Amino acid sequence: MELKLEQGLERGSGSREQGLEQRAESRDRGSGITGRTERNTGGEQASVVVSLLPYAGAITVPANTDQTKLRQETQFENAIVGQESYLEPEVTVGFRYHTDCGPARIGRHAMLRKGTLIYGDTVIGDYFQTGHYAVIRAKVRIGNYCTIFNHSVLEGIIRMGDGVRIMTHVYIPSRTWFGDHVFVGPGVMFLNDRTPGRYDEPPTPRGATIEDHVMIGGGATILPGITIGERSFIAAGSVVTKDVPPRSLVKGVPGCIQPLPHELDRPNHRDLTIQPVDLWHPLTRDLSAVDWPEDWGPSGWQE
Repeated sequence: MELKLEQGLERGSGSREQGLEQRAESRDRGSGITGRTERNTGGEQASVVVSLLPYAGAITVPANTDQTKLRQETQFENAIVGQESYLEPEVTVGFRYHTDCGPARIGRHAMLRKGTLIYGDTVIGDYFQTGHYAVIRAKVRIGNYCTIFNHSVLEGIIRMGDGVRIMTHVYIPSRTWFGDHVFVGPGVMFLNDRTPGRYDEPPTPRGATIEDHVMIGGGATILPGITIGERSFIAAGSVVTKDVPPRSLVKGVPGCIQPLPHELDRPNHRDLTIQPVDLWHPLTRDLSAVDWPEDWGPSGWQE
């Protein structure tokens, strides 16, 4: 089964924006499944072949393809991806995990890096970015300006507001809720069951509730069912075992809850939580400004 895409695609990041004919056509001769979307805007044509996984119906960018840019909103068999979005090789969007699975919907200006896997039955806003090999399972709703970085996993049934940034190697189980402008450092572990496998009729797992403007440092562990109140700051490596009142500082194992110091009692800065372009994005304006600290020596990384 294969999807052939002839549309407004740009390979790499430096090519001039052009209006191109867009056509998405799929056919599975065995099952008779067909799908087609066509828009004529005139101009030059570019083609890339995008395979559909057996039983999946998802868009999958093959490994030998250059970085692809969708010039217009594009509808595939089980995915809709917004205009001005970048897709790197081996990206899968709209994985059909069940025959009754609905599509994945991603807004404008997405940046989906190599190895990203997004199930069907997901709704994601504008300016969404992933790192390499991020996994997002079904029944997830994600707002605008959110980031899921390298090798992080969202296990499904998760809600995220706007401006949520999840760093590398973060695990988020089902039924976990995030407000707006939340930062989660690398290696954070969220859990959703305190006594797994110990009951004949176990309760429904329930993850944490993370309110607006919470900052969670790297390596922290967040136990099931707790609420972390707005503006709270969780120190790196802490184990949070119980509800945290708004504007609290938590540190230690188990986490000791203290009033938030005055200098930390402020919302998370928008420059951190609202980033249309990250450091290694193809639209980064000035790579020369991204360099080694001066005290490391004058030659920098090129030495």
